[in-house]
Amino acid sequence: MFKDFPSLHPFAVHFPIVLILLAVAFQAIVVWKPSWQQVRWVSLSIMAIAFLSAWATSTIFHAELMFDTPKDAMAMFESHEKYAAYTLWASGITLLLKAIGAYELRATSWDITGYGSIVLGNGDEGKAPNLPKLDYFAMMKE
Repeated sequence: MFKDFPSLHPFAVHFPIVLILLAVAFQAIVVWKPSWQQVRWVSLSIMAIAFLSAWATSTIFHAELMFDTPKDAMAMFESHEKYAAYTLWASGITLLLKAIGAYELRATSWDITGYGSIVLGNGDEGKAPNLPKLDYFAMMKE
């Protein structure tokens, strides 16, 4: 089946990409239904497999260029390598954050009357601190 391919790199590259997209889908389910603990662990497991397979793709199954590679192909390869490194780092950081705990990222309105937040992670929740309410009347007297 694989004899017509010079390397397993194309197959190995697309496997972690599919796993990363699958992990995003499972994480969306976790955001929608945070009480589903089984889905949290499935999401974490898929993220771990995606990161490890992305790392293996970038080291073990890495594509090598021929010495007579055209300049345009070389430029595309370098761009491909850059985005592959970004994906590897992003998936590793995401896996680390998910594995060590949950953190709240909060965006507060300019007048501190409300906020929107999202919790990232899988462990005990670390809440963002509440900002004190502004006393507009006291500020007007100053």
